[in-house]
Amino acid sequence: MNELVAVIGTGYDADCAAQALRSHGFRVERIVQGPSAPFQLSTLEGYVGSFALRGFCDGSLTALSVGAVVVATGNERVPLTALKKLPQHARIVSTKQLASQLTKPASITERASRQRQHIALTIDLMTPASREATREVIDLAGQLRDKCKCEVSVLYRELQVDTDWLEKRVRDLRAAGVAFHRLQAAMPEPDAEGITIRHADGQLRADLLGVAQPVRPRRDHPALAEALGIRVGEDGYLQPFNVHLYHFGGTARKGVYLVGRCHLDTDDSGVRQDAELVASQLAVLLTVNGTQPEAVLAWVDRAKCIRCLTCIRTCPHSAVELADAEGVTAAHVLEAACFGCGMCIANCPVQAISMRGQAVPAWLQEAAP
Repeated sequence: MNELVAVIGTGYDADCAAQALRSHGFRVERIVQGPSAPFQLSTLEGYVGSFALRGFCDGSLTALSVGAVVVATGNERVPLTALKKLPQHARIVSTKQLASQLTKPASITERASRQRQHIALTIDLMTPASREATREVIDLAGQLRDKCKCEVSVLYRELQVDTDWLEKRVRDLRAAGVAFHRLQAAMPEPDAEGITIRHADGQLRADLLGVAQPVRPRRDHPALAEALGIRVGEDGYLQPFNVHLYHFGGTARKGVYLVGRCHLDTDDSGVRQDAELVASQLAVLLTVNGTQPEAVLAWVDRAKCIRCLTCIRTCPHSAVELADAEGVTAAHVLEAACFGCGMCIANCPVQAISMRGQAVPAWLQEAAP
């Protein structure tokens, strides 16, 4: 069994995935995505335990043999300059810019100046709040209050308190003097001396406004999904929502998993949990018992197959291929990849495919040759 796992992506999500996999004893091959990456992924062939990642490296076609693939490409942040309704002003910056400024050493004069400032932070000024942006703003509010001793206000339209840490953290910040206000529809009004922000309780004047950048799916998701034989949801993120597959990062292709913000609305702690869950799933899957075929499998009658490729095109799991055997070219089901969903049976125009397996009722079974 091949225990080498390819992790596609860079940044925090990919680091968490690689660390979790190594903690479970897997060897990890990191693959960077992007036009300037040394390895340009073309396609994924084979099945769980015996995948071949094919692509171009320095202009030459190459293949990497892996047991499984984990995608941890994350998401993208929308730059503030792309938010058309947001006033472009020197007093309006992203929360990431504010956070980076806190890490720089400050003189006594700068510290004193900060203490006299009123800094406002917005969670969902332009778009619905993501967990990532909410966590970023809440943490930044605490840091500004603790390190700079300045006046801090957090503004929101719909503060969704749906995580175990957020409600307590908001209560603690209120007790520390951080104000929370519900935003009105009006945009901030910056001028030479400050920013006016209207909220449900009136209005406030701030010296600086930190705006959480909205998140969006990566624009290279469709190309990556096509190469891996998986799907992109209507929202642009990898893997459509599925009650059976969504929460542990499984895809319609066995052995291909998703970690973090390429498929979830989550923060850093959620990414770590997701990575550990996927690593645990692979620890079971990449064993002799884990790669056993499903109890119910599709089976192709090679004599009936007309090689129309309908089953290959419609299989959601990339479990059907065209193969030669005993001088006959016909569709062939990869047992290790088949979920037994029956999609190929429903679409076969000549009824050349049937189900085999003990879980199928006796009246539906046909005697295999």
